[in-house]
Amino acid sequence: MLEWNRTRSTALIVASLASAACALPHASLRQDTSVGDASRPDMGLADGPDATLDDVTDDRQSPPDAIDDRPSPPPDVPCPSGQMNCGGRCIDTASDPNNCGGCAMTCPTGASCSTGVCGCPMGQTACMNRCVNTQSDNMNCGVCGRSCGAGQLCVGGVCGATCTAPMTMCGPTCTNTQTDAMNCGTCGMACPTGDSCVAGRCTLVCTAPTVPCGGRCVNTMTDSSHCGMCGRACASPMTCAAGACACPMGTTSCSAICVDATRDPNNCGACGTMCRADQTCSMGRCVCAAGRAECSGACVDTATSPTNCGACGFACRGPDGGTALTCSGGMCGGGTCPAGTHLCVGSCLSNDSVASCGTRCTACLPVLNATPTCTGGMCGFACNPGWVRNATDTGCTQCGNGAIDGAETCDDGNRVPDDGCNVACFTEVGAFVEACADTPTTIPIRRGQTIVIQDSSGANNDGTGPGGCNADGREVVASVMAVDTGTLTITATPILPIDNWDLVLRYGIGACPGDTCTNAGGGPRRAESAMVPIGTMNTRVAVVVDGNAGGDNGTFRLELTLR
Repeated sequence: MLEWNRTRSTALIVASLASAACALPHASLRQDTSVGDASRPDMGLADGPDATLDDVTDDRQSPPDAIDDRPSPPPDVPCPSGQMNCGGRCIDTASDPNNCGGCAMTCPTGASCSTGVCGCPMGQTACMNRCVNTQSDNMNCGVCGRSCGAGQLCVGGVCGATCTAPMTMCGPTCTNTQTDAMNCGTCGMACPTGDSCVAGRCTLVCTAPTVPCGGRCVNTMTDSSHCGMCGRACASPMTCAAGACACPMGTTSCSAICVDATRDPNNCGACGTMCRADQTCSMGRCVCAAGRAECSGACVDTATSPTNCGACGFACRGPDGGTALTCSGGMCGGGTCPAGTHLCVGSCLSNDSVASCGTRCTACLPVLNATPTCTGGMCGFACNPGWVRNATDTGCTQCGNGAIDGAETCDDGNRVPDDGCNVACFTEVGAFVEACADTPTTIPIRRGQTIVIQDSSGANNDGTGPGGCNADGREVVASVMAVDTGTLTITATPILPIDNWDLVLRYGIGACPGDTCTNAGGGPRRAESAMVPIGTMNTRVAVVVDGNAGGDNGTFRLELTLR
């Protein structure tokens, strides 16, 4: 028993010394490798059973000041499965970074031990017995041992110049990540095509007049998908004009639908105006189809309708109340009328009726100031009392209208007697005198008025005196008073069939004519005319119609117009 204890005590002392040796730098533990009862550790223990702990000596070094009091297995006792005896301690060399894969196999600083293998964290590399990021480590830039120079930084595994604010090193380049679209906010953050980097954020920036809408720049004044504002789409076929949805030219918007109001039966002429089922829309109006007429709110075929035959409201009925007639081609038929009458609008009318003259069912047209007549089936007219048929036999006229009509010989625009033209529009002889001393009554004339004096009395205008434009005689004189300013046109024309009559026209301002004379080369049947400027109101003009030579005498027409 004493021998086992002595042996056990000796083993404990050896283990303690070995552990102390391992704890000291560069310490080594020496142990005999022989196995069996005849062997023992070379620790200076005395042979024999009487050896004690006091006999354990080591003259190479002193024992450590402190000894680990944790129980350690004897060097020759195996550790539990998965562990290894390292310096008298059982160590899990599969996970211990100081004994990774074996005793005293220390992992680099920052590394971990897994399954007995040292490993740096992801993205790091073991350099000089420590884990570093070769993408940013200035002492190991790109690869272990490559140091960046003074003033340089390791960025992306490359040594580069140091950037000053607000610039940032992205790769080998300094850039402003607040504005760089390829490195927006941070290095490598590229903006989508078309975006700009604003304050470190990718932003769509548009130039006027476009604005951002749906990730693109659009003009809200013209874009039909964003009309007036983003997201407001125009319904087809509307387009965007000036920021508002508008219908194509020639159409109108009715309840957000583009319609052609010129031919849409539901919006004819205006939104909401509906045509009847028997109507169509033409040029913006509800009308009946061709060949039909609008009669009392319905489209009627007046060619066949017995109640609207030929026109609305004309109903066919039997002659003089007889059997009802039919309508064909817009005419009532199916009956007969007595001689001298004809069927018209369902009745037998006289062929001399102004309402249906002849057999055509056509009324005679009215004539102003006259009464229509129908004689022998022909329309005519009879002038009302005080009126006469005009020169063209197309109507009735009255003395005083300024035009010579019918049997009139003159018409000075009024029915005042003793002014050269009497109340029946016949020339008054007193309008013509033989000398200035016996001046005729002055006839007033206004602008736009024409006075006509027609001589049929054969007054003495035979050229007595020297004759021609040099004649001093005053055989025939007329006088007018120009009430308004303007130009007075005077025309004297010989009246046919007398052809041996060559007249001379003399005129002048005042009571008697001056020496102004016209005789355009002489010759029979030749009219003479003159134009007298009237610059002052109530100017009197005297006119002489004379013969060119002795024997030149006859009737004439004198016309004066103030324009």
